Order: sequence, then C-alpha cells, then structure tokens
Amino acid sequence: MNNGGLTMFCSNCGQKVPADTKFCPHCGADLQAAKATDQPQKAAVKKTTATPQTGHGRLSGLVNWYHGLQRPWLVWLVALLVVVGVGGGIYHYRSFQVEVGRHNPWYLVNTTQLDGKTAAMKLSFNDSGRVTLNDNSDSETFAASLNDSLVDGGSWHGDHKKVVINLNKNVYGQKITLTKMNKVSKTIDGHTYKGYFVQTDFNANGGKSSVNMYLLHR
Repeated sequence: MNNGGLTMFCSNCGQKVPADTKFCPHCGADLQAAKATDQPQKAAVKKTTATPQTGHGRLSGLVNWYHGLQRPWLVWLVALLVVVGVGGGIYHYRSFQVEVGRHNPWYLVNTTQLDGKTAAMKLSFNDSGRVTLNDNSDSETFAASLNDSLVDGGSWHGDHKKVVINLNKNVYGQKITLTKMNKVSKTIDGHTYKGYFVQTDFNANGGKSSVNMYLLHR
C-alpha cells in the first residue's frame, strides 16, 4: 500500500518505519495494536484537561496561593482596614449629627402636643454650624408653625448620640442638648412625621431642666 512517504516511530524500539506498517521490521512489535491503545489514552488526557476545576480545587489553589505569599499578614491587614472603613462610613452615615443636618426643618414638640393645637419649635441645622429657628413666633398651632420664618438662633454641634444648641439669647434657655433615644413616626393633623424621641435638656442661668420630647421632620 502506498503510504505517500509518511513515516512513524515504533513505540517499542523507536526505529523509523512506514506509517502503514503493521509489524515493526526491526523488533516485530504490533504497531497497529499499540496505535489503537494510544488513542483512548490521548482522549482521556484531553478530557481530563478540559474538565472545569471543582470548588474544592479552587479552594486548594487559594490556600496554596495564601501560603505562598511572603507576607500573608498583609491580606488580613487589608481586610481589617476594609471592614473598619465600611463600618466607620455606616457609623458616620447614621450618626445623629448627620441625620439632623440632612432633614431640615425639624419640629421640636412635647409629647402632649401631638394633637396639633400647640405651636412647635421649628429648627434648621445648617452645614455652616449655625442653627435657625422661629424665635418669638406668634404661631398658636402646629400647622401655623410650619409656615414660620426662621432667624439665626445660635450655633450647633453634635456626634453620634447628641446634638448641642448654643443659643444667642435666653429665649428657650442658653443651651439645649438633644439626646437621641429611639426613632419614631408620628401623625399630626393627618400628616406623618418621622424623627426621634429625645431627651431635651434646657440649661439657663446655672439651672437645668429635662423633658422628653419629639424631634420630627416631614
């Protein structure tokens, strides 16, 4: 049979022989049988190579990579910094100081004023550190307080739990401290207001009085 000049190597002795030779002329090995046996092995190798890596294999690879690092503690340090950064961002986002600056204006009302028949103290906490309020308002109802104009009333600062207002003059007291206790949702005159139940401390002329109130916004 004409094999077109193609050759192969005997799997037994390694000698070059024509491609269609059934038995090696040098050592007598059955070349066709060896060729048939070799094909499934190649297919099996190819199939094994193409098999996707299992979850266990990926985990093992990750473990080997970790142990191969020169400074594995850097991985934990970076992870810790990420956790601290995210946690700090959430803490800041939810702080009382940030909240009062985000939802202006606010209405400070007594727990007995939710019927809307009494005026509220209207406040706005500005990013500049100043607070404006409806100083000396003639409003007699809560609804009327909503339309009150605001004037500069002093400065303010706060943290995660408290907000402190230092007033320009002794109207409500020289200083008001609002301590956040829990979030609330209240309905006044048919409208829903969200905010906080706060302990309100009034400090004036060396004296102090405390009352629980609602600090609400629309």
